Amino acid sequence: MSKLVIILPKLWKANSIASVIAIAYTVLPSIIPSVLAAALSTSLCSALPSIAAETQQVRTITFPEDRSYGTIIKLEPNWNIFVRHPKGSFFAEARGKVQYSAKDALMLSARFPLTDNPAVMKKLPADSFQYITFLNLPAEDKIFEPLTHLTGLRRIDFQEGEFQDKAFAELAKLVNLEAISVRECFVTGDSLTHFGVLKKLRAMVWKKVALDWKLLNQSSTVFPAMADLQFSDTNLDDEGMNWLEKMPNLRQLSIDGSSRVTDRGLLILKKLKKLKKLELKKMKAVTPKGIMQLKGGSIEAIHVGDANYTQLEIKQIKDAMPKVQFLFDKKKMKEGTMEIFAPLH
Repeated sequence: MSKLVIILPKLWKANSIASVIAIAYTVLPSIIPSVLAAALSTSLCSALPSIAAETQQVRTITFPEDRSYGTIIKLEPNWNIFVRHPKGSFFAEARGKVQYSAKDALMLSARFPLTDNPAVMKKLPADSFQYITFLNLPAEDKIFEPLTHLTGLRRIDFQEGEFQDKAFAELAKLVNLEAISVRECFVTGDSLTHFGVLKKLRAMVWKKVALDWKLLNQSSTVFPAMADLQFSDTNLDDEGMNWLEKMPNLRQLSIDGSSRVTDRGLLILKKLKKLKKLELKKMKAVTPKGIMQLKGGSIEAIHVGDANYTQLEIKQIKDAMPKVQFLFDKKKMKEGTMEIFAPLH
C-alpha cells in the first residue's frame, strides 16, 4: 500500500500518456501481488466463519461395525409427533459411522442387536435421535437405563414388550419427551406416577394394556401439557375416566374398544374445558343419552364408530348438539345404511 502512495503523485505529475504508461509499467508489478494478497486474505477471513459453521453442522454417530443395530430414518422438518407414522425417508443402516447434519431430525427403528447390547446407546450423541421405536423388548429391562442417555428424544414407541413398571419409570429422566406409545406391554401404571416431571409430555397411546386405575387416581401426578390421549382395547372403565381430570389441557381423546365405559364415565368429560375432539369406537355401554349429556361442553367434533344407534337416535343426537360436528361410520345401522354427518378435521 505504501508503494501505491508513492506512485500516485508521479502519475499526477506525468506530462504525457506515454509517461503514465512507463511509470505504471515500472511500479505496478511490484504492487499487484500485495494488493491481491490483501484482497484474498480479506475474502478468506470473511469466509472462514461460514466454512467453520458448515463443518460443525456435520456430525457422526458411531455404531459397532459387526451388524446393523436398526434402520435410521430422516424425518421431515417439523415432523408431527401426533401422527402414528411420521413422514420420512430411509437414511442409513445403524452400523459403523454415520454422518448427518445437526439440523436433521433422525428416527431409529431399533433391532434386536441394540436391545441385546443397549450399552451402545451410551456412546451415541445425547441428541442424535428425536424418535426411537422398539419391538419385542425382552423382560430383562436392561435397555431403559442406557436409553435415558439420549436426552434429545421427543418420542418413543414400544410394541410387544415384556418389561415392567420399575424399568419403564426410567423414562422420567427424558425431560424433552413429548410422546409415548405403548402397545401390548406389561406396564400397569406405577411408572406413570413418576412422569409428572415430564413437563413437555403432550401425547400418550395405550393399546392392549391393563392399567391400575385406583393407583393412578390416588396419585398426585398431573400432566399439564397432555393434549392427545388414545386408548385402544384397554381395561379403561368409569373409574379410569376419572384419571383424565389430571390432564386439564387435554384437547383430543380417542377411546376404542373399552366396553366397560358407561354414560356415567363419559360425563367426566364435561370437566375437561379444553377438550375439542372426541372419538368413541366400539363403546357398547355408551348410549345416545350418554353422548347428549355432553351438550354445552367444549367439544367441537365427535366421531362415533361401530355403534348400533338407530337413524332416529342419530337425529336426536344431532338436534341436541347442533354446534358439534359428527361422524357416524357404522356400516349397518338398525334401520338402513351408513349416515355420515360433517367429518372430523
